Amino acid sequence: MDCFNRVIKLDSQFDAVWASKAVTYDSIGKYGEALECIDKALKLNPESVGILYTKGNILKHLNRVQEALDYFNKSLELDPDFEPAKKAKEEILASIS
Repeated sequence: MDCFNRVIKLDSQFDAVWASKAVTYDSIGKYGEALECIDKALKLNPESVGILYTKGNILKHLNRVQEALDYFNKSLELDPDFEPAKKAKEEILASIS
């Protein structure tokens, strides 16, 4: 996390760093921290397909399925061919049917 923090200290408006930090937190099960970081990234770039998808993924890991689905749908509204979001949406729909 130190490398992310150093970059953020230099440029706190760099959405990709916030998103990468969120993915890292998500991968180690620190979902609260992941949500804080992804929300900062979304505030900086609310129409990023990848950031929207990442928020959905974090929410999915928290079992907040409807919210996750909403973020996957937002991602797909911007890019209907974004395969990670399509796959994640299909997985959720299959699990709730």
